[in-house]
Amino acid sequence: MVDANLSRGGFDIDLPLIGEPGEQVSNVTIGKPNQQIHNTGSLNPRFTDQRSGIREHQLLGRLTNSNVVDPENDQRKQAYATAANLADLIKSGLNGSAITLNIPLDEYDSDLSVVPQAGQESALTLEYEPGAPANVGVQLGLSQVDRVLGTINQTASTPTTTGSGPIQIIGPNSTIDVVQDVSISRQVGRPNSEIGTDTAELPYFTDRRKTAYDAFEIRFQSSDPSGTVNNIADMFTNQLANNPLTLDFNGLYGLGSFSVTPQGSDALRHIRTTGIEGEVVIPTINLRVVK
Repeated sequence: MVDANLSRGGFDIDLPLIGEPGEQVSNVTIGKPNQQIHNTGSLNPRFTDQRSGIREHQLLGRLTNSNVVDPENDQRKQAYATAANLADLIKSGLNGSAITLNIPLDEYDSDLSVVPQAGQESALTLEYEPGAPANVGVQLGLSQVDRVLGTINQTASTPTTTGSGPIQIIGPNSTIDVVQDVSISRQVGRPNSEIGTDTAELPYFTDRRKTAYDAFEIRFQSSDPSGTVNNIADMFTNQLANNPLTLDFNGLYGLGSFSVTPQGSDALRHIRTTGIEGEVVIPTINLRVVK
């Protein structure tokens, strides 16, 4: 196992690159999308290669922090705090300074300048699985750049608190407890910032003063279909105007309360399966973090 280290400003995060046996934990893609191919009367074309190429990094890791004295408390707190810090690093504006990536493997140079994968809403995905305390799966996409343009001082701070849940979705007229077979994923990115190309070996990154992306996908089951499903459906169907819902983790995963709104054409999906009487599966609740 090796750790990828990401640092910028006050952030200094170690991401253990851990996967299932045979599963890739790091992936580098190098390309020349700005190379020009010219069709001519010859059998083979001419080409012009005078613009920046791309280097994209995909990292797969897992936050566990198992080497602590008290696995019921310290381990859990440390893993979840690192996950929140990683989300804040990716969500925050770069303020003119790239993230520094170091991976102690022979094929990697040291002190790589990277940014959240350009144009991607989910440059970072955090997976909080049921029955696996202090265990957060991480998928992270990074673009390697020559420099960062724009001094955007947007600093993210994940709401955190202590407690053990339950997760609640709170609307104007009802509160839903999310308690049975719960899986949570969080996606974070800066999709409105973009890569630009020039004659340097690597592209530059323009960090724009635009909104970041921060969203949760929730999956769970309910033994109260008429109450749970109908209440969520009513909550999501009603027009919210400018009044957000509240997603409150009440300390589960170390997380606090977020202002959210249902997102997309599949904000809620619920299904019935054969062989499971009285249970409804809710595989999709999509909520985006808003002001």
